[in-house]
Amino acid sequence: MNIFADVIWNKANNFEGWEKTTNCTVSQTDDGLLFTFTANGPNIANRNVDIDPKQYNTLTYTYRATGPIKHHGYVFYAKDGQNFSDYRLWKLPVPKADGEWHTVTVTGDVLSKPWTWFNGGNIKSLRFDPTYTGEGTTYELRELKFSYQESAAMTFDNLVLAQLSDPQIGFKDYDAELARFRQEIDKINNSDCQAVVICGDMMHITNRETLTVFKKELSRLKVPVYIVPGNHDVAQKDSRPIFEEFFGPSFYAADMPSGGYRLIVLDSELWQHPKESETAKMDAFLQKELDAAKTADKKIILAMHAPIFIESPDEKEEYFNLPKPRRKWLLDKLKQYPVVAFLTGHTHKTFTYQWNGILFSSAETTSVSFDKVTYGFRRFVFDHDMIRYNTVPIK
Repeated sequence: MNIFADVIWNKANNFEGWEKTTNCTVSQTDDGLLFTFTANGPNIANRNVDIDPKQYNTLTYTYRATGPIKHHGYVFYAKDGQNFSDYRLWKLPVPKADGEWHTVTVTGDVLSKPWTWFNGGNIKSLRFDPTYTGEGTTYELRELKFSYQESAAMTFDNLVLAQLSDPQIGFKDYDAELARFRQEIDKINNSDCQAVVICGDMMHITNRETLTVFKKELSRLKVPVYIVPGNHDVAQKDSRPIFEEFFGPSFYAADMPSGGYRLIVLDSELWQHPKESETAKMDAFLQKELDAAKTADKKIILAMHAPIFIESPDEKEEYFNLPKPRRKWLLDKLKQYPVVAFLTGHTHKTFTYQWNGILFSSAETTSVSFDKVTYGFRRFVFDHDMIRYNTVPIK
């Protein structure tokens, strides 16, 4: 059983931290806060909260209202580095404008994007919008409370994922590439993405100094990030031990924030330029993880730097793809498992295609784009048997 203290604002604590923001006047009454609306979109905000959202899945409030009310209300929320957004809100029922007190309880099913509440750190700001209705309406709030109800516990089958390919800061213009990568992090933090996969080549030159810079930027992300090793990460002189010192093993697996998906990260260098012992270890690891995911009824997302192939499984071997024998071995294996996507980079060109029911994707970059497409990243929505994606551009 989960036992958490409710988070409550009412007359007893004078609605501590809540302040008037726009389109209303607010005053204290014997019962609570009285809103007098002066225009559409009235709201108050509290920018001094620290709520662990995993401990709270229910919102309860008590109010009374009069006037011409026709619209829903909202409670917006934001975490560090985020703005209030339609991705992050609780949708409230249309208030009853009968002058009587009403207590309303809503659960996580009214969240616009539930994972943006439960994942990615603590809530730092809240905004209460009683209704969008404007002038001539009064609204009195007696209490606002977050609590936890076992019966309202939620699970998520869908997953929103950001795919980044080849940040490779320092490839051509260090300052511009670093600036674009910073923009990318800001956009992800203000999106509904639940996790980030970076498909190789963090920096153009890998050493402790450059990876310290990169890891400092990564630390601003508010969602889990999964690092995929690229040739610039692990194939330069002495770079592999440094990369693994900063980011851990070059191949690994993890459950994604939505419980129905398992991510398997592979080191394509060990297939393009085999190292007998390490390559054999990764082969055995892959087999074990595929079997375990299938047994656990998990959908599988694979990620590595070099694509298996670029246009056709039968294309000739080159710098950018896998050797033909390894390519055939891997494709034959994938047919046997519930693999839904294979995310890669390396080419500095975008592509998306489907093979044997698997989506293959090479995303946009923030360094050098050989096909001259926009800088940016891909936002994927994995929703049951459907996968949707769009490009999020970076200037």
